[in-house]
Amino acid sequence: MKNCWLLGVLVLALGQPVLSQDQPPMPPGGRGPMMPDSAQIVQMVDELAGKLTLTVQQKEKVLKIHQAHYAEMKKLRSDESMDREARREKMRGMRDKMSEQIKALLNEDQAKIYDEYLKEQQSHRMMRPGGPPSGPRP
Repeated sequence: MKNCWLLGVLVLALGQPVLSQDQPPMPPGGRGPMMPDSAQIVQMVDELAGKLTLTVQQKEKVLKIHQAHYAEMKKLRSDESMDREARREKMRGMRDKMSEQIKALLNEDQAKIYDEYLKEQQSHRMMRPGGPPSGPRP
């Protein structure tokens, strides 16, 4: 009996790090995944530029849009005056605004690919722990 108990404790202790690797890192205070740093923003834009076959000029503009967006998001996340739901709604609006700014730079073919990309991103947000509890947005 004692061996079973020790085995159970060992499995729980060793299994926890493996289970936690699938989840994005949490910032201090436990408010969802950390904001990307400048290198990660460049990496995200590079990935998007590859998917959309952006021109150099488009890529530069998309990078500026992303940088401004994440600077604004960082400010909002540190704003303690808003409750969680109000902050979430504001972030959703900011994300939609960024998407519209990017779409304005794209040609018709790129816009179709971008719409698919956005659907994939929404799907990932819905599946991650702590994703929107109310289901998909209309």
